[in-house]
Amino acid sequence: MCSVRRLVATNLTTVVTTYLNTLVTNTHLPLPKTGVEPRV
Repeated sequence: MCSVRRLVATNLTTVVTTYLNTLVTNTHLPLPKTGVEPRV
């Protein structure tokens, strides 16, 4: 199923992008870690 594969790829890309954005934000803004929930 091409649609399923595309959906998985989109999900993976979203997760990786969110993780990278969180990493960059944590690197540039030294805030105390208050758990695993990212504040948006």
